Amino acid sequence: MTTITSTISAADNLLTQLGTQQGQSLIWNGQEFEPNSALTISTIGNLVLSSKPSAAQTEISFPDSTLASGGDLLIKAQNSLSTGNNLSGGNLILSSGNSTGLGQGNIEFWAASTGVTGSSPNVSTKVLDLSTSTSHTLAFNPTKAGVINLSSNASNNNGQALSIEGGASGPGTNLSGGSLNLKAGTGTGSGVAAQILFSCPQVSATAAATQPLSLLAQMSFTGLNTTEFNLRGTSNNNITTSSGAPLSLNASGSGGLNIGNSGTGRITVGTATKVTTIRGFVKKAELGLLNAIASANTIVPANTSTSIVWATPFTLNGSITAPSTTQFNIPREGTWQIILDVSLQSATADARGLVTMSFLPGTTPSGAANFFKAIRLPVANANVESSVVWNMRLTTAVTISIVVTMTAASQVNATATTVATATATRISIIELG
Repeated sequence: MTTITSTISAADNLLTQLGTQQGQSLIWNGQEFEPNSALTISTIGNLVLSSKPSAAQTEISFPDSTLASGGDLLIKAQNSLSTGNNLSGGNLILSSGNSTGLGQGNIEFWAASTGVTGSSPNVSTKVLDLSTSTSHTLAFNPTKAGVINLSSNASNNNGQALSIEGGASGPGTNLSGGSLNLKAGTGTGSGVAAQILFSCPQVSATAAATQPLSLLAQMSFTGLNTTEFNLRGTSNNNITTSSGAPLSLNASGSGGLNIGNSGTGRITVGTATKVTTIRGFVKKAELGLLNAIASANTIVPANTSTSIVWATPFTLNGSITAPSTTQFNIPREGTWQIILDVSLQSATADARGLVTMSFLPGTTPSGAANFFKAIRLPVANANVESSVVWNMRLTTAVTISIVVTMTAASQVNATATTVATATATRISIIELG
C-alpha cells in the first residue's frame, strides 16, 4: 500500500479529501474505503469520517507505544483571540449520532483500571455512560463505587464548592423548579438496605494536617416500613433555623411523633431564658413504677443500720431494676416519688430511730440527707405503722435501699398484727415526669 501525504494550509481554499487516488487504498480501522470516501477536511475546518461499510466501531487511536507509557490524546476547542477583550473560548461538544424511532445514542467513557504488577495489559472498561433514554442519566461502572468530586486545588488555595441542584424553570408564570432526588441503590430480598450517608470534615488542631472526614448523618430503613435518621456527631448535634423561623416536626395522619433517646442522655425542651409552649396531651412512652412488699420480718439489732429485705418478684415497669433484694435502681433523671409504709415493734419501751432512704455510693443526689423518717415506739411489743412520702428531682440514675436504725433491738413486721394477711411494710416508686 502506498502512503499518501497531503499538506493542507490556510491558503488551500478547497475541499480536501483523503481516500484512494489513482488506484491506491486508504485503510481506516482495518477497513478499505472507496475513493474519496474515508476522511474529509472542509475549508471551514470540519473533519468528516464518511460512512463505513458496516456498523462496526470506528477508532481514532495511536499504535501501541514502543518506549514507555502511552501518550496523551488532547482534543481541545479553539482559544479566543489572545488580544481581544471578554472573548469566549470555543465549546467542546461531544455528541452521539442521531437515532430514529425507539433507538437512542449514548456517550460512553472508558478507562483502564489498575491491575497486578507486571506487563499484562489491563483491559479498559466503561466507567461512565451518559444517556437520555427516560431522563438524563449518568451510569457508572456497576462493579466499582461511583465518585463525583473536585480535584484538590493548587497549593495554599481553598477548595471550591461542588453544587448539585435541580433545574431552574424557564421564563413564565407559576412554573415549578426541578426537585433534587437523592436515591440509594435498590437490593433484593433480605439483603441489607442501602443507606444515604452525609459526611463532613472536622477541624484539625494541626495547621497543615488534612481534616479528618466523619460520618455526620445517616438515613436508612432499619426494618420493614421503619425509617431512621441518625445524627452521628460526637458532640452537640443541632438542627436549627435561621432568622427566628419556626422548626416543625410533624407526623402525618394518625401517626405519633416520638422524641426520645436510647442512651442515658437527657431530652431538653426549651431553656431558662426561653418560653416553651407545648399544646395537646404530652405523655411519656412508659413511666417507671415499682411496688414491693417486705419478704419477712426483719430483725434490726440496736444501733445497727439494717436494710429491709423485699420479696421477689417485684412489680416493675419503665426500666426500674432491682440489683438485689435490698436495692432498687432508678434508671434516669426526672421527678420521682417514693411512698413507704413501715411497721415496727420493739421489746423495749420508747425505742427510737430513723427510717432512711440510703443511696449507693457515687449515686447520691443533692438533698439526700433530707430523705428520712423519725420513728418512736412508746409501748413495748406494740406495732407502730408509719408512712412517709419522699419527692426527689434526679439529674442522673441512682440506686437506693431503705435502711432502719433503732436505739434498741427492734423488728420490721412484714404483716400487720390486726389482720394477719395484710401487708404492713411496702414501698412504691413512681416516676412523675
